[in-house]
Amino acid sequence: RYDHHYYAWNHWAWLDRQSLEHAPKTGALLQMDFPKLAFATPSHYGLFHHRLVRLQRQMAGQASEASKSRMELEGLPAAAAFTEEWNLALKLLKTFPHLEAPWAFRAQLFALLMEALDHGAEAETQMQKVGTLWKAEVEHAKRHTEEEESRRWALQFQVHLLQELGFYLLEAIDDTQATSSTLRRDAQTSLDELKRV
Repeated sequence: RYDHHYYAWNHWAWLDRQSLEHAPKTGALLQMDFPKLAFATPSHYGLFHHRLVRLQRQMAGQASEASKSRMELEGLPAAAAFTEEWNLALKLLKTFPHLEAPWAFRAQLFALLMEALDHGAEAETQMQKVGTLWKAEVEHAKRHTEEEESRRWALQFQVHLLQELGFYLLEAIDDTQATSSTLRRDAQTSLDELKRV
């Protein structure tokens, strides 16, 4: 009845969790409708929050399993689930760049990725991939700063990603000094550019 009501999404998430606990096959059916709901109410962040919590649970659950399979994207657990959310966020941004929620969703996915990375495994290569991904996301957002309706959200997105990159660099191991200092310099340049906007 109230398609855009935030509490309806909370209730949906509760049903989703309950169905997974009591009837795993039914839970899979509920989860398939989540992307459709995202396009129905893209301005409400609540749905995206629940998607992120579910993804974080999946990644943590798979990471703790002894026989986990590593995903192609930065060596994370839950490859398919993360890639699905990443692609959904991109589709939402292409369709609704003038709304804040899709930008926040994409930024939180980037944050989740940074948290999930294993700082010990192939640190130098991983940091280069992080830098490449961060730069690509910033370039995508810069294109949207030229449009008045999405300018604010695109700038806020860049600042959020810069913050997440900073946290990642603080936690990165010392073996990556060369890449780390280059990435820090790039981040400082990005910050200076944002100050001039």
